[in-house]
Amino acid sequence: MLNGEQAAGGDGDVPLEGDAEILKVGWNRFDIIAAVRKRGSSLAGIARGVGLSRKSLSWALIRPHDRANRAIAAFLKVPPHELWPDWFDASGQRIGDRSPSPRTRSSMTRVSESRPAAFPSSKTAA
Repeated sequence: MLNGEQAAGGDGDVPLEGDAEILKVGWNRFDIIAAVRKRGSSLAGIARGVGLSRKSLSWALIRPHDRANRAIAAFLKVPPHELWPDWFDASGQRIGDRSPSPRTRSSMTRVSESRPAAFPSSKTAA
C-alpha cells in the first residue's frame, strides 16, 4: 500500500500536473501482448491476417514498423499514438526519421557490379 506522499508523486520521479515536462507514456510491450491474448488472438494470428511474419509484429513492439504497428493498433481498437506516443503523433503519422531502411531494393547491388576495377574478377582468361 502506498502512503499519501508516494501516491501523489511526491518522490520526485513522477511529474505532477504543474510540472513543465510531461512524459509520453505508451503501453508496455508485455501489456500489448496481454491485451492481444485477452481478445483471443496472438501476434502470429494478427500477422497472418495482414500478411506479415510473426517476427515483424514482435519487432514492432520494440521498434517502429508502420504496417505491423497499425495492425496491432487496429486489432486492439486503440489509436497507434496511444500505444506508441514516441513513434506516432495524434493524427496517426510516424514521428521522426522516415528515411528508407538501408536494405531497400535500390541500395542492393550485385557484388560484381560494385567491385572496383583494381580487383579483377576471379575468372581469368587462360
